[in-house]
Amino acid sequence: MSASEPLLRFDLFASRPVRLSDIWPIAAPDIYKLHFARWNGHNQPLEVWARDKAEWQGWQQYRPVRDEFNRQKIFSLIQFYHEPDSWLFGGVFNVEERLHDRYIVALSEEGGALVGRLKIRSSYRERATRVNFENHYPSLEVFEILRQSVRALVDCERRSFSFNPSGPELAISAYVFPPPSSGQKSTSQ
Repeated sequence: MSASEPLLRFDLFASRPVRLSDIWPIAAPDIYKLHFARWNGHNQPLEVWARDKAEWQGWQQYRPVRDEFNRQKIFSLIQFYHEPDSWLFGGVFNVEERLHDRYIVALSEEGGALVGRLKIRSSYRERATRVNFENHYPSLEVFEILRQSVRALVDCERRSFSFNPSGPELAISAYVFPPPSSGQKSTSQ
């Protein structure tokens, strides 16, 4: 391979979908657990992920009775419930400690540029949400890589815009930005 050749080359007219393994070769998939995070009866994981990074990390730290995150790393996928069979990459977490009631995990830099941007297609519907990564890695299909994180898009969607007819004010969530008065710069409260 010459220096000018791309590391990965795709035939645009190929009938085979682009697999995760095509763009992200993982040498030891057997050190990962795959977390298919989905509706838990109370919260959608996509909304948890978009709302609070610490709360999302808590989903990786939850330990059921069985030691299900019994490997060094967690490859986390978030059910993108707006689209069937679509999963958003939620990060790779290192399992640092296994306590009797929870895991101690830390978000890894591995795949960091793809967190919230890489969408995977998988028709996984089994009951287990924590499975061996190597059993699914070969079939995970790259559905889309977004220009920006879904977190930014969800933040925009959550905002509430309103107009006050007695004086133009733009209200965004709990913050009100009054119009600038003459000669003064606008500041946020």
